[in-house]
Formats: sequence, structure tokens, C-alpha cells
Amino acid sequence: MEKSIIRSREYSESILNTIREPFIVLDQNLRVVSASCSFYAFFQARPEETVGQLIYDLGNRQWDIAGLRELLETILPQKTAFDNYEVEHDSTTIGRRIMLLNARQIERLQGIERIILLAMEDITERKRLENLLTEPEMIYRRLFETASDGILLLEKSKGHIVWANPAAERMLAYSEKEFVEKSLQDICESIDMNDFPTLMQDLEKNGILNYNEVQVKTKFGQYIDTDIYLVYKATLTQCNIRDITERQSEKKKNKQYSERLELMVEERTRELEKIQHELLRKEKLAAIGQISGSVAHDLRNPLGVISNAVFFLKQIDNANTDPKIKKHLAIMEREIKTSGDIISDLMDFSRENPLTLSRGSINDLLRDMLQEIQLPDNIVLGKKLDSSLPEIQFDQPQIRRVFHNLINNARQAMPEGGRLEVLTRMKNGAVEVLVTDTGSGISEENMAHIFEPLFTTKSSGVGLGLAIVKNFVEKHNGTVDVESELGKGTTFTVRLPVRQEEG
Repeated sequence: MEKSIIRSREYSESILNTIREPFIVLDQNLRVVSASCSFYAFFQARPEETVGQLIYDLGNRQWDIAGLRELLETILPQKTAFDNYEVEHDSTTIGRRIMLLNARQIERLQGIERIILLAMEDITERKRLENLLTEPEMIYRRLFETASDGILLLEKSKGHIVWANPAAERMLAYSEKEFVEKSLQDICESIDMNDFPTLMQDLEKNGILNYNEVQVKTKFGQYIDTDIYLVYKATLTQCNIRDITERQSEKKKNKQYSERLELMVEERTRELEKIQHELLRKEKLAAIGQISGSVAHDLRNPLGVISNAVFFLKQIDNANTDPKIKKHLAIMEREIKTSGDIISDLMDFSRENPLTLSRGSINDLLRDMLQEIQLPDNIVLGKKLDSSLPEIQFDQPQIRRVFHNLINNARQAMPEGGRLEVLTRMKNGAVEVLVTDTGSGISEENMAHIFEPLFTTKSSGVGLGLAIVKNFVEKHNGTVDVESELGKGTTFTVRLPVRQEEG
């Protein structure tokens, strides 16, 4: 029991000494049983002068106050508690003070008939500020309390907050009492309050200081956007805080809208440039087509004569074993074939070549082509054909020519050998064919021109192969794209939609 009592007493004393307001405990004879540390500090008293003394005798009888006697001897015997009892008194140690008293009495505690708990709150400063308000300022106070802006009243020496209206409490989540413990810089770090007297001089001179679009910090560490106005008053400084979060949100939305509009304009400009480029390309195609058709017809007949002559020379010289003659005849045959391919390109480019659609398998077409093509021994062929591809409508000769040109282009990009891969797959409603080589690659400068007619970076050919590829693929409502990296290789991707319109 003794240990339990000791623990209880220690617990009670710990609580008593933690309370910030002055606090004392009286017995039934109104003598002091104990007092909090805050009591001794506030009233500049010592324990040996306090404990056991009649409360009226404390501090040279400065506690012999009529209002306190009324509370302890008249009101408390009739009630068990009393709140917010205001007492005003001149103290010899701390001067004139206005105290708010809260009392509770507890019956039969540890053998004592009753004890009285007496808490004291110093409201002198609050009363002083209230008394500063004249009748016109009472009107201001009503406006202060009902304003939608947060309003703080600051004392002029160091900028400490002495009053906050309900709107400020709601905005920043501090209670009025919590505000009183802070300065303006505690909630608005961006306003420099280190030289507050100079700031007050500027404010007195100008009457008002504005801080636009500054962030203030709430009790819970969140930041909100505000405009802050400091207004000079006779006795205090008024600080208005206006929440502009909604305005900032609208401003942000307008900025986002403006940025989206700019992106749309840029996108439309690129589309128009692309359309313009395509129109110029088609005009160029048409002009080149007219010329190339005429040139191809003019070249076909003499090339046929030369080809026949080489054939007869080989027949006549069949028995001749002169290696020089055989070498030159082989060169002539190779050049005749190259010239024939160029003439074929010119003819294909000059014709309208209307589509003759039939349903078939792209995989089957590629298998036949890859069996027919003779690749050099230093080029490795790899293929991965998706067996689940559906059959589609396409012009067999034109699409064959598309992949023939792409594979031939890849072969020429690997004069020293490398790897050629052909892959098919289904993606986004289209059959895709990827032709990849490990050749020299294409420079970024040339990438923009490789599908243009007559553009070539090779010593052979006239630069119509890839132009024909693009022309034939687009006739099928498809697309052809290229990705390349210098020194690593190139990939051409042909996309043919599954559904094609006949003709």
C-alpha cells in the first residue's frame, strides 16, 4: 500500500510539474499542500515559503484577495467546481495581473476531508489588448472575426502573433492559442523577419506591404499558395492572408491549356509540312516518271542488241580458252544485267501500275523469294516467319518487288559480309515484315532522303529502288519505315493492313 501510494504521489507530482499554467493544491483548511514548478517561476516564490502556508498569507498576504476569498469560501463549498473565475490584483513581485481561475474540490482523498485544485491562467496581456479596442475598433473586430481572409495581428517589436481570426485558424489548422506562440516567419519562411523593426518602418511609411504568390505552411507541414498584405495600425500590425490556391489552380490550367495549344499548333505545322513534302514528292515522281519511261524505251532496244551480241560471241568463242576474253564477256553480262535492272526500275516507275489484288500469304511469298535469292557465302540468312499470320489481299508482283529491292539493298550494305534477317509478325491490325542487316548503316542526314527518287549513296543504280518500295507499299494503304545506326545496321519495316479495298 505504501509503495502504491508513493507511486501515485510521484505520478501526480509529475503531472503537476508538467502543467504550464501556475497550479496549487490546497487542503480543507486552505493551506498549500503542493504547487507546480510553473507556480514558483511565475510568482517568484520558493517552496519553503509556500507549502503549509495559508493561501491568504502567501507573499506578504498578497493573495488576500476579496475575489479569491469569495471563490474559496462561498462558491466552492456550494459547488464541486468553478471555471473561468476572473481575479484582478496588484502583486508586489510581478505587478498588476489579471488571472483566470479554475477550481475543483475532491472529497476524502488519502484521509484528508477534502482538497482543492486551483489552476491559474494569466490573461493580463489579452485583457490589455481587448482594452485597446475602442468603439470603432469593435466594429473592426467584428469584421476581423467574420472575414474570409485569414487575419493575424502582430505586435510591432518582433512580429509575434497576438491574435488570429477564425479564418486563419481554419486555413492553417492552428488554434488561437497555438498562433500566439509563433511569429509570421514561422508560417511564411519566404518573408524575411530578421530585421522586423526596419520592416515596420517601411510599413509605417507606405501604409501597406504586398507579398504576392508566397507559400505559407500549415500546422501539418502542407504548403498553400497565398497573397499576403501587411497593413499598418496604430497599436498593432495587421497581416491579411488570402488563399489563392484556386486562382493558382486556374492559372496552372490556363498554362497547361496554352502549352497543349502550342503543341497542337506545332503538330499541325509538322503535318502540313509533311503533306507539303509529300505533294512535292509526288510532283517530282510524276515528272521523273514521264522522263524515265521515255528513257527506258530508248535504252531497251540497244541493250537488247548488245545482249544478243554477247550471246553470239560466247557461242562463237565457246572453244576459245583465252581467260581475258572470258573475263570481259563475264563483265559485259553482269553490266547488261545491271542495266536491265535499271531499265526495269525506270519502267516500273513510269507506269501507273494499277493494283491486281489477290488473297495470299506473305510468308509463302517470302519463302519462295528467299529460296530463289543467291546470297554470297559471307552473308548469313536468318528468318522468323509467324505461322499465325492471316492471308491478306495484295498485288503479288508489286509486293515481291518490294521485298526484292529491300533484300538487294541489304545485301549491298554488307560488302564484307554480315547477317540478313527477315521477320514477320502481326501488330495493330497489320502484317509487319522486318528486313534487318548488319551493314554500314545510314547517316542521319541521308535518312530523310532515302525514299526520294534518284537519291543514292552507292556507285551503282540510279536511286529508284527504295522510291519504288515506298510507292508500291503506299498503293496498298501500307507504310514503310526505316531505323538505322551507323556501323551497326539498318531495319526496314513494311506494314500491310489486313483489310484491303479491291482495285
